[in-house]
Amino acid sequence: DVYVCDTWSKYNYEDGIDIEQVCTVEIKDSVFCYNEDQGIDLDDIGGDGECAKDGGYEEPECGLVVIKRVWAEKNYDDGLDIQCAGDVVLEDGNFNKNKDDGIRLSGIEDLFIESLNATHNYDDGLDIRFTFDCWRAADDVCIDYAEFSYNGGEGIAMELVDEVKIEEVSANENGQDGLAVVAANYLDVYYAEFSENGDDGIDTDCVKTIYLDDVWAKDNYDDGVVVNVVFSEQASVERICYSNVFIVHSEMNDNGRVGIRLRRVDVVKII
Repeated sequence: DVYVCDTWSKYNYEDGIDIEQVCTVEIKDSVFCYNEDQGIDLDDIGGDGECAKDGGYEEPECGLVVIKRVWAEKNYDDGLDIQCAGDVVLEDGNFNKNKDDGIRLSGIEDLFIESLNATHNYDDGLDIRFTFDCWRAADDVCIDYAEFSYNGGEGIAMELVDEVKIEEVSANENGQDGLAVVAANYLDVYYAEFSENGDDGIDTDCVKTIYLDDVWAKDNYDDGVVVNVVFSEQASVERICYSNVFIVHSEMNDNGRVGIRLRRVDVVKII
């Protein structure tokens, strides 16, 4: 296990901190800024370390990553890059003004985010991806009280996830979409804003069930909300999806094209 606390790692020629093939990682109250590569680089946490067993986890906590009260800003690549891990917990963090993504997560299990900022990054604020390296896609994603605004790419981008719950989140004035979700079973967004983005406020492809409650998607360059079908080869599976869409007490006003764009949907209720 690796525990890091009260640490400053700045102006390094490569990463601020690089951890690979250990059982669990906990980083608290630390600063990783102005590095020439990643601020925090974590790879294969719990996968091939001493606690691994047949490519899986011997103990439920093995693979756990906890990062609290951390600053990873103004790095030349990503602020935080995690590839192949178990559950990831991010709280009270700042991942701003990095030259690539604020937070990039590939091949993790569950994700819990609370009280976090990932803004003013050159690419995405938060990017969650499937990876063939450990053949793993995210299961549950929960994001509360966070901001993903003023990024050059997407505010939040994710693909091949199971359930996504977003509450009290802002993703405004990004260069592309505020929120982009590709291939998910369930998306629940409550009391959130996705406005003034360079493309769409919310763009979903192949999301089976979508709930939007008290959501603002206004003044976006293209559409406020897009519900679409995708024909893809993600994880070697071709798929066409029909979505069930429920939109309650929400505003999609003053967008450059369409407020709510629906394609190949099954059940739709807007009240």
